[in-house]
Amino acid sequence: MFTRGMKRQTCLGQFLQCSQKRRKASAPEWKSIRHDGLDVRYACIFSAPDSLLYFQRLEKEIKYLEGHFSQIKVFDKTYGIPRKQAAYGDPGVSYRYSGVTITAKPWTETLKTLTDAVERYAGHSYNIVLVHRYADGKD
Repeated sequence: MFTRGMKRQTCLGQFLQCSQKRRKASAPEWKSIRHDGLDVRYACIFSAPDSLLYFQRLEKEIKYLEGHFSQIKVFDKTYGIPRKQAAYGDPGVSYRYSGVTITAKPWTETLKTLTDAVERYAGHSYNIVLVHRYADGKD
């Protein structure tokens, strides 16, 4: 997930610090990342133990795409996508990129739980989630 040891320690440390704060607070503390045209708001809404539990459940539930769905076409050349990916969502929803259309699989129990929680805090509803599983940060 992380590319370098120091970066991993820093990110993990921030995650654990954020998760400990989350246990004490009833509402999440929203933070922002603004840099070079990027404007992202984020908040920790799950504790570290809950996050680990959800991750373990997702590792068992998610079925990743295979075959031509795991490839993209760029300038008439076909390339394999190095990461695993999947789409889950509402019936009839699809996602299209680089000449590939992916129809969302039905929500898993864990993804629905996570999406419902995110919707409560974000104030928006979502009809699809893209799941990417990176092997080592180089993909």
